[in-house]
Amino acid sequence: MPKCPLCGKELVFVRSPNIFKCTNPSCELYNIEERLDILNDIAKTTINKGYSRSLKSDKEPDYSQVEEPYEPPPAPPIYPTGSIHGFVWHENIYYYDTKKKVGIPNTKVYILGTGFETKTNAEGFYKLTGIPPGTYTLRIEHYEPFNPFAPNGYYSHEHKIRVYPNRANEYNFELKPIPLPTKKPEKPEKGYHIISPFTERKTIRGKIPAPFFKRRCPICGHRTLVEEYDENTGEIYFRCTNPKCESNKKGERITLKKVKLHGGRIPIFGWRSRERANKRRVYEKRLDELRERYHKGEIDYDKFLEERKKIENQIWHKDSRVTKGIITRFGGPIDYFSRRWGPEVAKGIPVAALIGIGAVVSISLKNYYFFFAFLSWALNVLVPSPDSGTFEEGPMGWGHVLPWAQGGSHAGFAWLKSITKVTSIILFALAFKNMGDMFNIFFILTCLMGYFMLKIQYNPKYPGEFIESLLRFGVLGCYFIPFQIFAVIFNSYVLAAMAFAFFAIPPMPETTAGNISEILARGLSGQTAYYEMFDKLLFLILMFFALIGSGSLGGIPLIGDFFKTGWELTGTLKYTFIYFWLIATIGGFFSPARERPYTGVLMLGGATVIYGIGPGSQEIGSALLGQWWPTVHNTVESVMKPVSQVFSQLSQTFGTAFTLLTNPVGYATQLMNATYAKNPTGKTGAFGVDFDSFDISPVFVKQPYTVSVILKNDGAADAKNLMVFLSAGVKAPKQEKGAFKAAEWSKPITIEGLGIKNCEGQKSSGANNNWAGEQWEKIKSWFAKLFGREPQGNEICEQTRSKLTKQDIWQVTFMSTGITCDAVINYNLRKKFIPFNVTVMYDYESNSNLKIEFVSNEEWEKLIRTGEINRRLRFIQSECSSAPVKLSIGTPGLKNPLKEDQEFYIGINLGNEDRYGQIVKIDEITLNLPKEFSENFDITDCTFEKTQQNNRIVWKGLP
Repeated sequence: MPKCPLCGKELVFVRSPNIFKCTNPSCELYNIEERLDILNDIAKTTINKGYSRSLKSDKEPDYSQVEEPYEPPPAPPIYPTGSIHGFVWHENIYYYDTKKKVGIPNTKVYILGTGFETKTNAEGFYKLTGIPPGTYTLRIEHYEPFNPFAPNGYYSHEHKIRVYPNRANEYNFELKPIPLPTKKPEKPEKGYHIISPFTERKTIRGKIPAPFFKRRCPICGHRTLVEEYDENTGEIYFRCTNPKCESNKKGERITLKKVKLHGGRIPIFGWRSRERANKRRVYEKRLDELRERYHKGEIDYDKFLEERKKIENQIWHKDSRVTKGIITRFGGPIDYFSRRWGPEVAKGIPVAALIGIGAVVSISLKNYYFFFAFLSWALNVLVPSPDSGTFEEGPMGWGHVLPWAQGGSHAGFAWLKSITKVTSIILFALAFKNMGDMFNIFFILTCLMGYFMLKIQYNPKYPGEFIESLLRFGVLGCYFIPFQIFAVIFNSYVLAAMAFAFFAIPPMPETTAGNISEILARGLSGQTAYYEMFDKLLFLILMFFALIGSGSLGGIPLIGDFFKTGWELTGTLKYTFIYFWLIATIGGFFSPARERPYTGVLMLGGATVIYGIGPGSQEIGSALLGQWWPTVHNTVESVMKPVSQVFSQLSQTFGTAFTLLTNPVGYATQLMNATYAKNPTGKTGAFGVDFDSFDISPVFVKQPYTVSVILKNDGAADAKNLMVFLSAGVKAPKQEKGAFKAAEWSKPITIEGLGIKNCEGQKSSGANNNWAGEQWEKIKSWFAKLFGREPQGNEICEQTRSKLTKQDIWQVTFMSTGITCDAVINYNLRKKFIPFNVTVMYDYESNSNLKIEFVSNEEWEKLIRTGEINRRLRFIQSECSSAPVKLSIGTPGLKNPLKEDQEFYIGINLGNEDRYGQIVKIDEITLNLPKEFSENFDITDCTFEKTQQNNRIVWKGLP
């Protein structure tokens, strides 16, 4: 220990902040913290303890003979030092056992920039002492060969270290060997690789310390592998010590590679169970068969890759070692249970879990279908794959239960596997359907997803694929998708026929033929060729039936007279359906049957949308939403109505611009349109008799309710001969007819079925009613434009009024005795909305005035000379009274003023301005001329038949 420079006592070192303190309490340095440099000399403070007396003398003292006191030289400084020691070992290949380390002897260990250097001993340990405290860089080098571990030496290593005074610091290092320059080996396809027998090669085999457990041999399955080192390649190999193992008998060595299985980066050294070894043999066997088919030319390279991927998915997709999530956490116990009791018995764990989940779900939802669906799923997991090859021979394994199960594919297991799989899909679908109409969408998705999960094509060598495809065809393709979804839920046999045409595809054997021409080219031989011929004929019949049922042929001469039933599509929907039908028919006829379901998804999707927009909105809405459908429909309609009005105005604006570009003459003619004159008694514009309110009281079964309408005349004229009609809307619910219903041909509910009784003109039929002939023609014309057919008497309830003056209000009330229970059941009114349609028909008049200015020839010349003619010219525009129609009169192409000898003609235009109304009939148009024109006005060019009385011209019988 260092000594105090004042008193000679020992100093004590304090680590923070690197200071020394004296241990003597009487010393001056006891209470003084003097900072000293630990790497340099210790500073000292000296005190001169000598003294001298002062003498009075006249002589100067002789100092030559005076002895000076002896002062010893200062002691050399003492440095606090530290030491480092540690262990240098070979790269730890047994990372799971840190005790098994191999020390590297004769390794050079030194501190950069200093003279401290040493080498490790035979065990790999080193030690350096007398190092001043501080931070250094320690370097480790070993370039000499160290057999058998590092024949090419090790990579050097540097590390920052800290040396503390009076302390032994430990630093251990692991060196990585420098590999020998060898060629990069090809990536093996298997998890293990057999090397040529080691007896034929002169190699040095060095023993490597074994880990705490032995690895399992991938050949015999026993834990009998011994590690060996090859000096020629620098790699570690394994040799099986089991005398019964084939690799030991042949003297072969095994190299184990880390393999990547289906996206899971899990190091697996070989196969650690018999089940995995069996799977591997089955995989190799099927892969060899596939390669043989490829070399023979039976399949092309793309087909080879596709089939190899299928084989890999079939064999390895249930490997618990590559499963992520909670299953991985239980992989160890399940693996141990599988090794002890057999892999088939180990499947009981997920089976029990599925049954438990099914019990909980079924009890919670009170739906027993879920329990049996999960039970079928569990049985599907429990039954072994029919292509699993040799079955497990452990206790209670399938090899003991069914000892006759030999060979590569087992038909009994194929039946069990396919039946449980299809049963699980069907039970899940029925479970969702049994929960109510709100879950019909899940029922539809389950059926469609289950259909595409099952095989369409099958390999004749594997019965399981044929059985699965057969159940797909019979259960889902022929029954559930066509009838349960489209016939029962969507209530349309047209969609059911289309679904049957696209999804009812029998099991198809794998073939290289791509279309019908290639099949027929084989000479119409084999069941596939005969089935293709029959399939094409059946497909055309079903598609023609769908075309007839859609009603799209109604407009075709001769043919349309016989096919007016069905959906009765009109306008854009009809041509859209025909477009979809042509594409689907051509694509389905000329494509193989196995590809038709994919086309069917697109065709049925488009047809269902057309059916929903057209006549089937009630069926599709009630099928998907059930009792919520009326509420959802009313909410969506109230939200979308303002949006539709905005888009309607935008379309009118773009229509005007389009007319200006394509028909400038027509646009110029529209400039003569009249403007509405100010209405002194009401609103100015396109106003007539309008609906002020439309209310319906709550509707309950067998309870009376009221439909009330308030009409108001906002126009400039009196409305005459008013008739208010109440009828069921276009999308009124249709009658349900039991199991063999055909909703497209059933009649919708009528006003009589809704209990409306106070109708003035209601009779049993339209032909026998008390309406006047002209009045009945107007009603038929209005009803035909709205519904596309002539009305029946029980479909309309009508009230009349002779006159409604300007600004007057008429409250119209229709009373109902209530809806009967039979109507609710037959028309399924609990799930459908009831549309009421109220139409008002009345006579109205509109007046229009046109002012034309004439000037004499002298005045015209004057305007030309003064230059005011251009300022005076302006378009001649009439003014009409407020009415739902606009009556315009003008002189197209001419401007005011007109010269006295200017020839002109008068044009009259009558158009509808009410967005929600239409002109049923034009009774009369009267033109009153000035007296000055009555004698000389030529009316020979008038288009329609007219009568003239002096200055009044009248047209009647206009269309």
